Amino acid sequence: MLSNDKFRWTSRELTGTSGDIMEGGPLNLSKTNPSETSESDSLENMRKDREISPNQSISDRGGSSGFNGSNTSASSDQSTTAVTKIINLIDMASDHFKQQRDSLRREKGDEVDFLRNQLKGSLIDEHKLRQQLDAERKKSSELSYDIVRKRMER
Repeated sequence: MLSNDKFRWTSRELTGTSGDIMEGGPLNLSKTNPSETSESDSLENMRKDREISPNQSISDRGGSSGFNGSNTSASSDQSTTAVTKIINLIDMASDHFKQQRDSLRREKGDEVDFLRNQLKGSLIDEHKLRQQLDAERKKSSELSYDIVRKRMER
């Protein structure tokens, strides 16, 4: 569990001038000793403590309940609130990413279909032009043959 002596809470939104805890707002959590680590610092350990998977929603995780069920101090309440907010932000970012990915896939599919239809039309046009060219060549060679034959007959 995170404790106040390991982290310095520097968000004005977290505590007011009267010292009351306020909800909402960004948290700036920085370790007082950067080389200090704790077992509870890793996300894997937090998941093990709560027996959750990364794919569970917030309601599946038990909302804002604590890691061990004994959150009576303000420090543990703040820690729980901070972790819950971070998890909410991660879930929102994940959902946004999925929506953007799906949107890009749809756009890509639409563009591929458009280009495929355009290519098909171009191939049909090319085939028609080749037929016309062959017909013109045939006429030209017949005319040339007629001209040469008429000259020879004279």
